[in-house]
Amino acid sequence: MNVKLRKVNQIKLHKYVFIIGMLIFPLSQFAVFYVYMNFSNMLLAFQGLNSDYSRYWAGFRNFWLVFNGVDSELIFISLKNNLIMFFLTWFIGMPLNILFGYYLFRKKFGHSFVRVIYMLPSMVSGIVMALLFMRFTEDALPIAFREYFGIEKFPNLLRSNSTAFGVQVFYSLWLGFASSIIIYSNAMFAINPSIIEAGEIDGTGCWTELFYLVIPMIMPTLSTYIITGTAGIFTSSGSLFVFYGYNDVPKSTYLMGFYLFRTAMVGDLNSYPVAAATSLFLTSITIPITLFARYVLDRVDPMNDVEQKKKIFGRRAHETV
Repeated sequence: MNVKLRKVNQIKLHKYVFIIGMLIFPLSQFAVFYVYMNFSNMLLAFQGLNSDYSRYWAGFRNFWLVFNGVDSELIFISLKNNLIMFFLTWFIGMPLNILFGYYLFRKKFGHSFVRVIYMLPSMVSGIVMALLFMRFTEDALPIAFREYFGIEKFPNLLRSNSTAFGVQVFYSLWLGFASSIIIYSNAMFAINPSIIEAGEIDGTGCWTELFYLVIPMIMPTLSTYIITGTAGIFTSSGSLFVFYGYNDVPKSTYLMGFYLFRTAMVGDLNSYPVAAATSLFLTSITIPITLFARYVLDRVDPMNDVEQKKKIFGRRAHETV
């Protein structure tokens, strides 16, 4: 008996040693490159840099520079553009994605062809798509307007301060169209067909079916998209680097993600504390907004009520038995 018990203990020991050996490397990477680096960045938000790049305690001076420093105007423009991009994405992009996803789900005329067309941008490299889009806006559009409408001086949409941000919004919505539609339509295909058939028997039309059957059934997918999008409300960088590089970006198109990226890549080291303070300030805003969005979505999600009722009635049935 002791021999068998010793063998069992040895097997368990070997299993635990194997598990620890497999986890120690990724956990150490997580501890160094995520926990330590983020903690160091949080401290940097309250510190300054000397001429020899040693750190000293600066209190809340970096936070004051966020609103009153050299880049304060650029930060405010980036924040405004991020908010505009967020609201346009979720209040225009998402409804359109749901409608076209429902079109594919109901297998309307040409749905297979439309599905392939939507997937084509995802099959091509992002750099290639950006280059094609640049050639279209900078070369093809001016030629088309000159030949067909007689407009000789057509503005460069990507370089003009009045149109560059609008082009960025359009490109981001268009580029994210395909993947979102496929995800939404796949979530709809997972709906139990008997639910759709029951709605058809009751005489539901397309709009009634969409709003009262389909959308409530795919609410977990929608909630995931909305929560992750809310968490990244101030981290979007669009395609600014692909279109313009580091230095030729029109000021009106700046997004917060690109501003922080550019500061880290080409900015002076003395700008790092202000960038860290900006990130910490945005994080303090994003966390409560994200938690509030999750709370609201959990409250309005009808699927949560169904699961809760199942738990209650299941427990009562078990107690009755």
